[in-house]
Amino acid sequence: MGLLGFFQGSPLKKLESEAENNPSPDAVAALAQKHIELGQMEEALVVAERGLQTFRNTPRLKDIVLFVKKKRSADAIRRLRDEIRVKPAAQAYSQLADIYRDLGDLDQALDLLAECTERLPGEVAAWRLMGQIRLENYLQEVIAYDGLHAWRALSKVRELSPEDAPCRMLLAQLFFAVGANALSVQELKAELAATPTALDIKGFLDDLGNPPPLPKDLNIESLIERCEETGALTNSLKGFPRLRPGLVQKTGAAPKINPVAATGLVRERAGTPGVLNLAVLDREGRVVASVRNEGGLDEEAFREAIAQVAASAGEACRRMDIGSFARGSVAFPTGGAAIVRRRGTTFAMFFGDPMKQDRALPILEDFVQKMIGGGGGA
Repeated sequence: MGLLGFFQGSPLKKLESEAENNPSPDAVAALAQKHIELGQMEEALVVAERGLQTFRNTPRLKDIVLFVKKKRSADAIRRLRDEIRVKPAAQAYSQLADIYRDLGDLDQALDLLAECTERLPGEVAAWRLMGQIRLENYLQEVIAYDGLHAWRALSKVRELSPEDAPCRMLLAQLFFAVGANALSVQELKAELAATPTALDIKGFLDDLGNPPPLPKDLNIESLIERCEETGALTNSLKGFPRLRPGLVQKTGAAPKINPVAATGLVRERAGTPGVLNLAVLDREGRVVASVRNEGGLDEEAFREAIAQVAASAGEACRRMDIGSFARGSVAFPTGGAAIVRRRGTTFAMFFGDPMKQDRALPILEDFVQKMIGGGGGA
């Protein structure tokens, strides 16, 4: 066999050909996995990320991206943690928080930033990144808790550095998203004055015109909370200048679930061993889709129980100031129950052996991805 024939017949070459000629999530994932086996981490990341552009929300591709990013970031994480332990510095905190943010570990990122702002309360970068993470969560999931904390963090940046341009743009996004158009225009005009060549801002302002000020009985906090109540942002941020890529698709509209498609997904999953009840409830606790297997609860009794648990858990989270109720589960000796909430929609399962708690929640999260998209909030 000649050299050309060797390469054409190699496993990597075959996988590349398969992914190119018959693209599918499995083919792309197999190619990325082969790059990992060969120690070609950057190539694996490129393949998996490109695959996600076509096959969105494919768990295997997401897992590969996360695995490679973790491997690539391990040395930097150790170095920055050592640096913080020896001599805490705002730059190290922000860099480490940004790494965790990129890995999708937002809780770790926010914990680091909270520690930084407690130790170094005058550090603008940490407050700004905290505000940005909270704002991005809010724009995707419309959770008032995130929106309010974004507003407070960005207000702190404004207090420490009134002319901070990134903060100005983040505030403009928040104001516009919740319907405070006049305040958003004010921030955008200030940024345009500072950077007259910003044609994207100028074009957006021309389209927006001169909106009236907020009525006296409304403030930013109440607008943020009102959006959570309705499950939607007041304005879509589509076309908003300098918005981080990936946010636009998840803003501006309450989730609309097709009952026929939802019923099909629920019935499909109902065949999973150990599933006793599956249900999807809307914001008012009404059934969108539901199924009961042998050994399960009466469907109406299950609906009532889940609606009450979700409402009680949500109220408890608000009282304790820990955000909205997003997910939870309880285990019994021979089974349990699991609940996931996203933007007012409740996904619930009652299960028994052989289904386990750590399997039930991912199944419900898969429903979230397929029915309304997004994740990470109620």
